[in-house]
Amino acid sequence: MSFIAIGAPPAQSAGPGCGAVVTKSTTLQRNLTNCPGDGLVIGADNLTLDLGGHTIDGTAVPATAGIRLAGHHDVTVRRGTLQEFGNGVLLDAADGNALVRLTVARSIGRGVQLQNGSDGNRLEFDVSSDNGSSGFVLLASDRNVITHAAGSGNAFSGLQGFGASGNRVVGGTFTANKTGIGLEEGSNGNLVTGNVLSGNREPAVGIDGNDNVVRGNRADHNGWGIIFGGDRNQIVANVVTGTLGCSPDDCGTGIETPGGADNLVALNLVTGTADQGIRLREFEADGGPPTIGNVIRGNVVRDAGSDGIVLQDKTNEVTGHGTVKDNLVANNLVTGSGHDGIAVNRPANTVSGNIALRNRAFGIEAVNGVIDGGGNLAFGNGDPRQCLRIACHRR
Repeated sequence: MSFIAIGAPPAQSAGPGCGAVVTKSTTLQRNLTNCPGDGLVIGADNLTLDLGGHTIDGTAVPATAGIRLAGHHDVTVRRGTLQEFGNGVLLDAADGNALVRLTVARSIGRGVQLQNGSDGNRLEFDVSSDNGSSGFVLLASDRNVITHAAGSGNAFSGLQGFGASGNRVVGGTFTANKTGIGLEEGSNGNLVTGNVLSGNREPAVGIDGNDNVVRGNRADHNGWGIIFGGDRNQIVANVVTGTLGCSPDDCGTGIETPGGADNLVALNLVTGTADQGIRLREFEADGGPPTIGNVIRGNVVRDAGSDGIVLQDKTNEVTGHGTVKDNLVANNLVTGSGHDGIAVNRPANTVSGNIALRNRAFGIEAVNGVIDGGGNLAFGNGDPRQCLRIACHRR
């Protein structure tokens, strides 16, 4: 009689452990728990790391990353959770990669950070919440596309960019952060569209740069709505409702700029703001730019807490007036404001074709030297004169 020895089946690989360098396409087979340093490190181009729905968990050590991707391209990281690292996902000088359906939570610093020229990456359906700083950060990184992101409960911004240009932020949800979306320090040519922003303590969207487009977003019950500075920005077809204010004598406006030139504010619906609906002003005495050649056209402003639309609501008590001129306020509908419907407090600006009704004070109030472009209509306002220094037709 002969016997055939049957050995045990070969052991199945447990897959990479904490701190492993991934150099080929890999699917994670288990959770990684209490990683003392990085979770996983990408070490090659042209691969996919599929977390398989698993969680990579850190120990809240600064300068660690749940996924570290430095200097590599054509990498996809998808389907999993990173939690309790310094940064949840860190891309450093890494171009042309994809982060898909990742959930990042409770990072000491930032949830997902792209830095040092991490350009042309794609982020889709990612969630970043309850981080010690911002949910998503673009640091000197350009031409990235962030679609259907969700950033909530972060100590700073849901999504923040510094010197980040040509990026697209599309169809996201940003709630209960300090700022919803902030693009600052010379962030130019970005598109922010189709996002929902609510319950953020300060602005829903804050922009500091040139040639940005903020279009078709909805901002509900934030400290204020959209604040932008710079030149040639377009703030178009947004809905801003129920701003709350965030400190005495500040915030609470629907849309505003502290200075800039040739910007367009058009076709927005602004309702129920704690302070003004739309405001242009300047801070030249503090080193800011003048406010010149901007257009406020075709907006609907309802039930503003103060003026519906205002050009320069305050005067610097030390330096007096800065420059607010050659701006156009045209074809807007302003109703139910707590003070004036439209107030233009600097000469050499033009008012034409607006409708102002049922505002508490004047329909339109202007100072000497404001240009009457004609075609303004005002009725049912609190002051029986309806308009001051502007000719207004009545019904």
